[in-house]
Amino acid sequence: MDGIERLERFIKEKSVDAEIIRTDDSVDSSRKTASAINESEDLIAKSICLTDGSQMPIVVILAGNHKIDLKKLRKELKLKNLRLANDDELLRLTGYERGGIPPIGYEARFIMEKDLLDRPVLYCGGGTKNSILKIRPGEIIRIDKPEMMDIKR
Repeated sequence: MDGIERLERFIKEKSVDAEIIRTDDSVDSSRKTASAINESEDLIAKSICLTDGSQMPIVVILAGNHKIDLKKLRKELKLKNLRLANDDELLRLTGYERGGIPPIGYEARFIMEKDLLDRPVLYCGGGTKNSILKIRPGEIIRIDKPEMMDIKR
C-alpha cells in the first residue's frame, strides 16, 4: 500500500475533513506545492520529522516559509540529541518518504507552530511526493492533539 492509500484509509477511518490533491509534478518542497495549487507559500505547512534515537518520532508542523529553530526546540523539550531524521528513519518512524509526510496518520509526538492557527486551510504533505493534503488547522489539532509552540527561527 502506498502513502496515498494509507493516508486515504486513515482519513476515512477517522472521519477527517480533508482532501488529497494529486499532482503530475513533484511537490516535495513548499515552493513547489504553492506553485502547483496556485496559493501563497504562507498556506503551506511542512511536517519535519526529528528523532532523539527513541522509537517515537517528534514531528514539527510549521509554515512552509519558516525554518525550524532546532536549538530552541532542543532546549524547550530538554532533548540534547534531537536531530533531523534521515531518509531511512523517516520511512521507519512515519511510514512516509521525505517530501510526502503528512501531519496526520501515524504515531508521533506532534508539535505545531502557533502561527498556523490563523490560517483558514493548510496544504501539507499528502503521502507521496506527488500529492498534497488540504486540511484545516483545527482538524490537525483534533487528530494529533499537538503541543503548540513558537519554534520558528
